[in-house]
Amino acid sequence: MKMLETMYKTMIARLKQFDASQEVIDDYTTHWNDAMKNPGKPIPCPDCFRKGNKDSRLEPLPRNGNTENVKCKSCKEYFSYEEPAI
Repeated sequence: MKMLETMYKTMIARLKQFDASQEVIDDYTTHWNDAMKNPGKPIPCPDCFRKGNKDSRLEPLPRNGNTENVKCKSCKEYFSYEEPAI
């Protein structure tokens, strides 16, 4: 669960990095929560999401040590986040 929390924080930080409005961040959070409750729903790419593509999908890539990696199927952007310390 901690990895998903870290991933979520990383994706929100990405939205904020590009000055996404609070409305976009709240909408992303709604989509995130929906994906957490429904395993068939995609976790959206923050870059695509802020541009209006709410159907984008982040796909897991092989782990690199303590670093998790995902790639957007639509825009091909990579995102990495560290495993939290226990």
